[in-house]
Amino acid sequence: MSHPMHNSPGLGSPDPERLTDHDYDGIQEFDNPLPGWWTWLFVGSIAFSLAYVAWYHIGLGPSIHDRYEAQVAAHVEKQLAQLGDIQPDNATILDFVERDDWMQAMGGIFRGTCAQCHAADGGGSIGPNMTDDHYRWVRQPSDIVGIIRSGIPGTSMPAFGDRFRDPQIILLAAYVASLRNTTPAAPKAAEGDRIPPWSNWRE
Repeated sequence: MSHPMHNSPGLGSPDPERLTDHDYDGIQEFDNPLPGWWTWLFVGSIAFSLAYVAWYHIGLGPSIHDRYEAQVAAHVEKQLAQLGDIQPDNATILDFVERDDWMQAMGGIFRGTCAQCHAADGGGSIGPNMTDDHYRWVRQPSDIVGIIRSGIPGTSMPAFGDRFRDPQIILLAAYVASLRNTTPAAPKAAEGDRIPPWSNWRE
């Protein structure tokens, strides 16, 4: 007497028409295709990923870093509105060097604007190393403001006076000053003359 399960393709012996041709040590694969909606969802996700990579990573659209820098810049703008009128003097610049909140904010702007020539950590590449004690055109912290604002003719240093307002330039100068005596990954050789420490200009 046979058991009913053995005569039912769905419960006992599998339906031969739904078995694949694969046979591994007597074990056969059951052909159970995915639902159509799942397959198209998978295909759609692949198509979306290709478009996403093309737009955000190959260069057609803003990268996640660009969007981050834009958000940082917007945040800095809100903070700048609260500062009022600040002066490009040595005392002001060195005071902001001690403000970690501002230095973190300006670090994003430095990396987005200056890293191509000075490296992200200030160690220098096309432009000079900003982390040692040697400078070619700087003798005091306030000199950095003029260089950022007007550039240096005959060099690769452009003017940023038409891109940044004075408060931003002053804060960016403070960030550049804060890079002195830090340790970059691959520092460029020193250029120019050794100048006195910034502490000489605190009075």
